[in-house]
Amino acid sequence: MAFFVIGTGSGGAIIINQKVWHGAHLFGGEFGYMGMDTKSLSELASPVAMANRYNERTGKKLDGKTVFALADEDDPVASDERQTLIHSLALAIYNVQQSFDPEKIVIGGGISNNPKLIPLLNQEIDHIRNQVNPSSIKPEIVLCSLKSDANLRGAVADFEQTR
Repeated sequence: MAFFVIGTGSGGAIIINQKVWHGAHLFGGEFGYMGMDTKSLSELASPVAMANRYNERTGKKLDGKTVFALADEDDPVASDERQTLIHSLALAIYNVQQSFDPEKIVIGGGISNNPKLIPLLNQEIDHIRNQVNPSSIKPEIVLCSLKSDANLRGAVADFEQTR
């Protein structure tokens, strides 16, 4: 399974045989550092970064939850910034699916509290698949039941496994 934690930044883990895969340099699953053209996934796919971009463009001081909601009200800047977040995260998920072929991709962190996230991601992944490789495997994306507490609980579980 692959696990994405999306909150202040972006991170995650790859789970193989029920154990966290750390990688040769302890960067396994550090999806936030994934290059997305000239920026990192954390710079493009976190709600905090989305809000910061929106605020820079509008001169307002809104949080990610509010910007996400404004996109549904046809605010053009909010729609643009939300699409940047959704596209970047969908592209990262697509690439992880094609690279590691996990059974599931789990989303945790603050963004996992948004009920519109999974439908938007699935729609964008369908768009990416149709452009890149229509016969590619469609990832199964689910929300983590621990929501915002997922990264802390995961860190404790990893510590318990490795000590």
